[in-house]
Amino acid sequence: MLTVKIAGLTAQINSDAPLDAPELGIYTCDAPSGPPDTTITFIPTKELPLSEAIYRDLTLVWGYVPDGRICCDFLRDNQRALSVVADADWREVEIYHLPWFNQWFYLFRPALEIAFRNMALSHGVLMIHSSAISVGGRGLAFSASSGTGKTTHAKLWVEHREAVVINGDRPFYKVEGKRPYVCGSLWCGSSAAFTADIIPLDALIFIERANQNRIRPLSPVEALPYLLPRCFLPYFSESRMALAMGIVDRLIETTDCYHLRCLPNLGALEVVEKCVMTNRRF
Repeated sequence: MLTVKIAGLTAQINSDAPLDAPELGIYTCDAPSGPPDTTITFIPTKELPLSEAIYRDLTLVWGYVPDGRICCDFLRDNQRALSVVADADWREVEIYHLPWFNQWFYLFRPALEIAFRNMALSHGVLMIHSSAISVGGRGLAFSASSGTGKTTHAKLWVEHREAVVINGDRPFYKVEGKRPYVCGSLWCGSSAAFTADIIPLDALIFIERANQNRIRPLSPVEALPYLLPRCFLPYFSESRMALAMGIVDRLIETTDCYHLRCLPNLGALEVVEKCVMTNRRF
């Protein structure tokens, strides 16, 4: 049994076989005095649970098992390799895997992500495709479609402003009171940059490539179409989607959002620094 804490939420992970996952180390914590926020159990099996598919998302197939629990099947070579089965609020999760599939990076880590990010919605915590950095303990987040330059922009801050990357691809976000926060997570894509930090968020910046560096503030209504495609939303569940949209609403109401059209150079950093860092809401 292993207990981890990510974004302030605890997960008890049960597995008969040791998980070859050294990156879990910085999230390991003592077991809570009460029940964890979720219990995740890995179960080796020769036959995955039967399920009725309702929705497919690339290599994930969402559906329900006969007892009504949600099921997410992971496909490898178009064959089911692993099934994540959960109750309605994702407090009890079972991850069934075929014995010949024992791949932490390609199967077990993504399965934990599915379990954790859906449970987190119940606690006002949402995963967003972005790169988040800490500059003197204050958070900036850069979001864009893959390959647009969010990682490049974050690196500029690391190299020239001694920033620390909180997470390079999939941090969590939450609002406590009227203050937004960005939270490090285990899941960082190909960036290999992740921490367990939770820091106040000053701004969420949506990046677009351009031939000059320009930035403008976005109203909540303007920010919404930039933000929604970057959120990991639970399309399989109406109730989970309602939770996610509530978090989105609170985030854009409490966070300064900007649209940055930029080149991948130091000038882009300076434009952000002049506009965002001198106009903090908090």
